[in-house]
Amino acid sequence: MRAQTFLAKMSLESLRTMDEQINNWMDRTKVRPKLINQVFGYEHHHQEGEEPVMVITVWYDAAGPRPEPGEVP
Repeated sequence: MRAQTFLAKMSLESLRTMDEQINNWMDRTKVRPKLINQVFGYEHHHQEGEEPVMVITVWYDAAGPRPEPGEVP
């Protein structure tokens, strides 16, 4: 299994951009996700403090998409 991780700041615009990046990546690679993790955290800035972020990790098979049962590969 492999993983692809996406990170976004917690603003509506950033989350929409992350959705677009995930959708484009899935369309381009044709992977079928096996597991998706979503966590919230804080990005630490030395002088500016903390900024809330969301991290999404998509776990998928390295071999690429698999055919549905009964589908010819």
